[in-house]
Amino acid sequence: MKEIALYSYFDKLSIIQFLRTYAIIPMMFVAFEGIDGSGKSTITRLVAEMLRKDGYKVFTTHEPTNDKVASEDLVKYRNVESYLKLFFSFTEDRFSHQLEIREHLDKGEIVLCDRYLLSSYAYQGEVIQKIFENRNEAIQWMIDVSRIITVKPELNFLLDIDPVIALERISERKRITSFEDLGYLRSVRDFYTSLSSRETILIDASRSTKEVTEDVYKILRSRITQ
Repeated sequence: MKEIALYSYFDKLSIIQFLRTYAIIPMMFVAFEGIDGSGKSTITRLVAEMLRKDGYKVFTTHEPTNDKVASEDLVKYRNVESYLKLFFSFTEDRFSHQLEIREHLDKGEIVLCDRYLLSSYAYQGEVIQKIFENRNEAIQWMIDVSRIITVKPELNFLLDIDPVIALERISERKRITSFEDLGYLRSVRDFYTSLSSRETILIDASRSTKEVTEDVYKILRSRITQ
C-alpha cells in the first residue's frame, strides 16, 4: 500500500509539472522581498487583483504567518542569541507554511507571498554573520538550516528602495517595530543585494505604486506564459 501511495504521489507531481510546462495550468510561486516600507504588501495585493481580472486563480499569503513568531523582545535587542532564535522561529513557521503553499500550487494556482526565505537571510543574517568569518559563510549556514524548506519560489521580486524614503512611508503607520531603524535597514538592504540570483529580479520601488505594479505585472505575465 505504501508503495502504491508513493507512486501515486509522484505520478501526481509529474502530471502537475506537465500541465505547468504546457501552460494548461499556470501554477507558480512568487515571493515579494524588500526592506520595511518598500511596498511589498501593497504590490502583492495589486498584482493579485490584476491576475484575477485576467482569469487566473491566485492565492496570497505572507510571513510570518503568525505575528507572535517574532516577539518584540527578541527583535529589539539585536544580538546574536536573539537573532538565532528568530531565525529558527521563522524557519519553523515556514516549514508549516510551505505545506499550505504546496496545496494551492497543486490546485494550479499562482501563489504570491509577502516575504519568504530571503527575508530571514537578510534580516537575521545581518546580525548572525557576526559569528562567522564572513557573510558568505553566514549565508551558507542559513541555506543549510533551510534545507527543510523544499517549497521555494520560482521567482523573487526584490523591491529595492532607499531606507530614508522607506522610513518616510513607515512614519505614516500607527505602529513602528524595532526592525524599522535607519542604520539597521541600510544593513539589511545591503544584505539583500548580496543575495541576488537568477531567480531574483531587482525592482526600483522608489517610483510610484502604479509604475512598480505595472512593471512587476509585465514581468510576471511574461514568465507565466513562457
